[in-house]
Amino acid sequence: MSLLRYRMQRDMERAGLAPRTMEEYIRAVRDLAKFHRRSPDLLEPDDIRAWDEDLLRRKIKSSNHVLKYLGRYTHRVGIANSRLVNVTETAVTFRTRGDKTGTLLGPYCDV
Repeated sequence: MSLLRYRMQRDMERAGLAPRTMEEYIRAVRDLAKFHRRSPDLLEPDDIRAWDEDLLRRKIKSSNHVLKYLGRYTHRVGIANSRLVNVTETAVTFRTRGDKTGTLLGPYCDV
């Protein structure tokens, strides 16, 4: 599972979205990746607009709700480089507030 998908699923679960709603968001992201033949986190805003325009051209319901949701994940920095303490193949350690540290472990750790 990619880091983007892991974060998306975790946040949807925390927000209490219904299973069907989560499936629709994931399907939309999969369609977006298929349309551009690359991962959604590598897309630029113009790429996402092109996908939305294609949906409108084909008279498919607008993807605005999905675009707003995706924007939270594809156009922001998850952890700033200045906060990184250590990066290995299995973990990323970073500074949090108050100079504490946090560590991400597991298969979603794409380093």
